[in-house]
Amino acid sequence: MAEITPVAQEAVAQEVAAAKEGTTINVGGNHDYAKEDTNFYFRPDKLGNKRDTVVIPLPLLTLQGIVSILEGGDEKQINLLIEAANSIIISQARGIVSDNLEINKDNFPYAETTWEFIANIPPATRTGGGIPADTWEAFGADYIKVIQAAANKTEEQATLASKILVSKFSGQYKHNKPVIQKLKEQLSIYFNATENKEDFKQCVDFLVNKADDLLSMDESKLLANL
Repeated sequence: MAEITPVAQEAVAQEVAAAKEGTTINVGGNHDYAKEDTNFYFRPDKLGNKRDTVVIPLPLLTLQGIVSILEGGDEKQINLLIEAANSIIISQARGIVSDNLEINKDNFPYAETTWEFIANIPPATRTGGGIPADTWEAFGADYIKVIQAAANKTEEQATLASKILVSKFSGQYKHNKPVIQKLKEQLSIYFNATENKEDFKQCVDFLVNKADDLLSMDESKLLANL
């Protein structure tokens, strides 16, 4: 069983002391949870009808809750915690592999999949930003519909742009700065025109941040990634 250091115990105490009154929720079990409003988005059906976004105040584990799992010693709960943590590492690795067609076990940047490295990536620019695949799919469909009228694009142009955006500028477009800049500008046009701002703000924020990162990449780093 993992030993909880004095530093970790102090961090837990600080979190508990700083917790806002009324945010904790009792859902059974022996661990601490905190309410956090979580949005569930839905893509339009074939007729264009779309279910309203559902907001659920989900009980999410706090730092104290995680500590209590480790201290509790229940093997199944600890393994689930490890599995959840490792899924973030796997997701980071999947993004690296998807972005580079030449990647293999010999040139893979293993240092970029450590817990410390991932933790220091701004949340909005981590792979997918934690945004579900169906939300990306719904965003892509909305983009195609909106950008045609908002920017006078053909369906073919809108579909190609949507494909690049939903792929998060991966593959051959990752280092094409003119394309990235153009699509960043079109994202602004799209977001001003769409009626689904609330549903797809996360997607747009992620893509704008990702575009900024790629556009600011210096030439030496660009060449290293080719």
